[in-house]
Amino acid sequence: MSKHGSRGERTPQQIQDAARQVALEWTRLADSAHELSIANGARTARDQAAFDSCIVHSRCLINFLCGNTRGEWKAIDIQPIDFLGFAWFPQDGGWEGDRSHFDRDLRGRMAVFNREVFHLSWNRVTNDEVIIWSIVRLAMLVGHAMSLFIIELQKIEHPTLPTFELAYTHFYAESLGVPDGFQETRPILAPART
Repeated sequence: MSKHGSRGERTPQQIQDAARQVALEWTRLADSAHELSIANGARTARDQAAFDSCIVHSRCLINFLCGNTRGEWKAIDIQPIDFLGFAWFPQDGGWEGDRSHFDRDLRGRMAVFNREVFHLSWNRVTNDEVIIWSIVRLAMLVGHAMSLFIIELQKIEHPTLPTFELAYTHFYAESLGVPDGFQETRPILAPART
């Protein structure tokens, strides 16, 4: 399988529908991250649901933007090439100073979620490595990657642009504050693209 799967021709209506699905994931991520950003104290069942939702929506959007942990998409995946007509993913660098492994960081987080959250694996029991990540910050990273995708859509004046711009407005209307001085453990980077 190629890095972008087998791309079939899609109708303009299918492309619009796909844009709505991606935008919906982004607005749901914003809503879940907002719920977490206002949580205070011990995590309630509602907070846990928002946490889980953030991970699910982040994973979907990372897969859309970056492919799987190897940077590859399946033929069935909605992906940037469907809208742009060329292969695209968020390049490394350009986020929070020297973020030299932006794409690899996003894909690496997805790999951890696949292994630690989405499967009842023995890793949950036997892995004692502590990983501290702000899920709200993850939402902001994904939001930034989506913003970069929108810039590409603007360059070609793609007809789905209004759908994505509406989701952009919704995402950035939410106040997603990461606590000052929050420290994360080192990123777990996915392999470099080949």
